[in-house]
Amino acid sequence: MKLITNYKDYYDFQIGKYGIDEKAVYNRVGYVKPQHLQYPDRTFSYFIAFCGILYCIYYHNRKFYYGDECNSIHRVQQPYDHSLFWKDTWQKEKSISSLHTSAIDINEKENQPVLLVTPGAYRYLYKEGISNIEWEVEGIPVLSQFGFPALVSPEDCFIQITNFLLRDKTIVDNRTDKEKIVSKGFDVITSFRKM
Repeated sequence: MKLITNYKDYYDFQIGKYGIDEKAVYNRVGYVKPQHLQYPDRTFSYFIAFCGILYCIYYHNRKFYYGDECNSIHRVQQPYDHSLFWKDTWQKEKSISSLHTSAIDINEKENQPVLLVTPGAYRYLYKEGISNIEWEVEGIPVLSQFGFPALVSPEDCFIQITNFLLRDKTIVDNRTDKEKIVSKGFDVITSFRKM
């Protein structure tokens, strides 16, 4: 993997082991600073889309918690400073935490292996849980600032990002039948049957 970046992350040193691959170029310029660095005593929730997998990360009392771990914390302690977060927002994020390590397609849509996302509008179905979440992209995160090394090792992180960048991209052919005929060198008016 070849990095175009203005910061260092916890898996960068793996380039020394695997080398630079000019075919896998990862443009990481411009990143999102996490809010907990500015306000370390507050509680925050983050959602990271990593190579097609959603990771739910919570920051509380200067520690990181992942997925369903947050539910046990919030039973004992006050979940949020309610002057900053509405109660329905917490209920929504608590429901979304059940999606920890589930598949997500926003990386493919944005053609970016690592994204910090937030849940936008969604429809809640009681039988099926949350469906049709519209994810909004905040930017590219520095994974080490979000406690991500506890979830994915540096070597696995490097390999997964490289594989994402080297994947076969599906190209959709939106041409009409006439355009396809012309592109193959045939005449639209004269066909083989009329000759």
